[in-house]
Amino acid sequence: MSGINLSQNITRLRHEKKITQEQLADFVGVTKASVSKWETGQSMPDILILPQLAAFFNVSIDDLMGYEPSLTKEQIDMIYTSLSSDFVTLGFEEAMEKSRQMVKQYYSCYEFLFNMAVLWLNHHMLADSTEEQQKILQDLYDLCEHIMYNCNDMEMRGNSLSIKALVALQLGKALETVDMLEEQLNPLNLINQSEATLVQAYQVLGQNDKAKKHTQICIYNHLIHLVGNSTNDLALNFDNFERCEEIIRRIEKIVEAYNLSQLNQDVTGVFWYQAAIMYSMHENKQRAIEMLGRYVSEMERIFKSDIKFKLKKDDYFTTVDTWFNDTDLRGGLPRDIKVIWESAMSVFSNPVFSAYAEDEEFCNLKARLGSLKL
Repeated sequence: MSGINLSQNITRLRHEKKITQEQLADFVGVTKASVSKWETGQSMPDILILPQLAAFFNVSIDDLMGYEPSLTKEQIDMIYTSLSSDFVTLGFEEAMEKSRQMVKQYYSCYEFLFNMAVLWLNHHMLADSTEEQQKILQDLYDLCEHIMYNCNDMEMRGNSLSIKALVALQLGKALETVDMLEEQLNPLNLINQSEATLVQAYQVLGQNDKAKKHTQICIYNHLIHLVGNSTNDLALNFDNFERCEEIIRRIEKIVEAYNLSQLNQDVTGVFWYQAAIMYSMHENKQRAIEMLGRYVSEMERIFKSDIKFKLKKDDYFTTVDTWFNDTDLRGGLPRDIKVIWESAMSVFSNPVFSAYAEDEEFCNLKARLGSLKL
């Protein structure tokens, strides 16, 4: 990852060409003193001279300036992790401005821009005012549009559409969100039935390892989506206690059967939290506390794990670890550890649990979670 290194590059390229400052000055039509100031960084060439210099040295303008519009996955991971931490250590405004400047610098590196979109999505709520939060969401919406209309990677464009739709909803554009997603996510859409076709194609080609890996990835993803959608199903049926009980009973079996509490504590934790809200609304204190206990246990697994904030494989999902490593953020959760902790602690401030404020079990769970702060 490099910045603008024009002065050093002019010096290097001139030496490689074995010419003097005076010879370069004569070609470009400036004084020797001007070239000397360029090379020492005291001044910069006029923008109209840059094409002349690039042509003379037989390099692109980007190469002349030392500008790299693209970043490696490792560099993107490093920047993301650093900026995520900055939101806690530097403060929101300074970290946000730092990320904005990097977006401008790498405006054609779409994988980096997508990661910045995720960063903004997961930290915009830390802004001091609703107006600033809305401004960041609008900037995020525009950034996703830029990726969608300029990036050639179909997967990247699809992921950007998903974030754009989510942001549109948060901006109060529900109808626009429906327009963006309704046809794409139609369960009858044949594109949603192509996973098995790809596996069969791998088999025909004798690529059984790829077929096995893709099948495991699909199973894993569908399980995570199943729990996530069941969380929504639970929230949509709060007025139907029997329906909610049945949803919880089924998800309990799936979580146990597939060891999901060890694989992805984030999605299971959110489900238990939603279940706790439902039981509290129906004045079932015992079950509400039980579900909060499960939520706290999931958070403990996240914070105490030897491989913090990484999606994990197990004895059943034996091939998905390479997929985790290939995905953006290398399978890690997209927020700083302290931000995640603060978000987890906010669960106990939900007004639905206000009647439990003096309850011993409730207070003990809150203390357990509080003790995890790093």
